[in-house]
Amino acid sequence: VLARASRLPSCAWSVLEAAAIIGSPIDPDLLDAVAGPAIEELESCLQNGILEYQSKALVFRHELAREAILTAIMPSRRAALHAAVLYALEAHPSGQLIHDSARLAHHAEEARDCAAVLRHAPEAARRATLLRSHREAANQYERALRFAASLPKEAVAGLLEARSYACYLTAQIDQA
Repeated sequence: VLARASRLPSCAWSVLEAAAIIGSPIDPDLLDAVAGPAIEELESCLQNGILEYQSKALVFRHELAREAILTAIMPSRRAALHAAVLYALEAHPSGQLIHDSARLAHHAEEARDCAAVLRHAPEAARRATLLRSHREAANQYERALRFAASLPKEAVAGLLEARSYACYLTAQIDQA
């Protein structure tokens, strides 16, 4: 995969990096917001066979291709791309792009944006709880707790209690 991608121009490689960070399916509007208007570069990626269209979205031909591109991205570049995706998702008006709090929390954590993690992870946990996905709720509360050093003790206690209960419901007794 990397050998095939290395034949692409550097601008097309930037599009592939942004697409890998976004994850499949890739909303063309989001890719445009993150990678900039890159129609020729996107065409190169499509002709090369790494990306393809499915319905109205872009996808990697195979998830292993996306993983290979992800591993080739330098950590500082990866954090910057996650921050760009987070900003683009938060900046779009509701309805144009999918606002998924778990997705936003993931990009916030990868971008090392403490405030955004604390904004989105508890919301994702509450949503997971409503959907009776208690293991996901526990994971989201854990994510929030990793960034909770700046919160008041009462807020941290609330996160700990909520995580404990989610862990209890999923038989993670030691973690609870």
